[in-house]
Amino acid sequence: MCGKLDKITAQAPPVSGRSVSSQTRSRARVDCMPPTAKPQRLSGALLRAARELRGWSQQRVAEELGAGRGSVAAWERGTVAAQWRTTVEGLLGEELARAEAGEQPQPMTGTEFRGLREGAGLSREELAIQLGVSVATLSDWEISSELPLARAAEARHLFAAMKSPEPGRAGSDERTSLSAYTLAELAEEIARRAREES
Repeated sequence: MCGKLDKITAQAPPVSGRSVSSQTRSRARVDCMPPTAKPQRLSGALLRAARELRGWSQQRVAEELGAGRGSVAAWERGTVAAQWRTTVEGLLGEELARAEAGEQPQPMTGTEFRGLREGAGLSREELAIQLGVSVATLSDWEISSELPLARAAEARHLFAAMKSPEPGRAGSDERTSLSAYTLAELAEEIARRAREES
């Protein structure tokens, strides 16, 4: 396309107020970009979809990025500023890829939620602490027909992290459930896993 640009531009009538040579330069920059070049900005709709897949609020994303919630809200209405793109991709890279592929948060029934909690060997109290909700709220979710989508995504993310083997551990010594930890170890382990995912 770059080689054909001169012929195309030479035949095109000039745009009012711009010379043919400035039109050529503008079009050359766009038409001759390598096909793998990423746009400088990230779509706000893609950011929102990724955030929802992770099950995070705008406030949580803002805290993780070190930005204001208002900035995250503005980005979701438009585009993510170019200087934040790498940071956002570092935080939500997996979810951005899934959102770009068209994946959407999946609903979760209360029965499924309860089964995952029990399968992980967690009490309601332990899981309530991890999700930052009251035991009463968690109990309500377990008997509901469907969890809120953001909470379902957050729970799936948490349960998937619990199933991931710890680095450096192998065989029967591998911990796949957080129920084997004391509360102090649990808090430390959750923080470690969150850092690893970032």
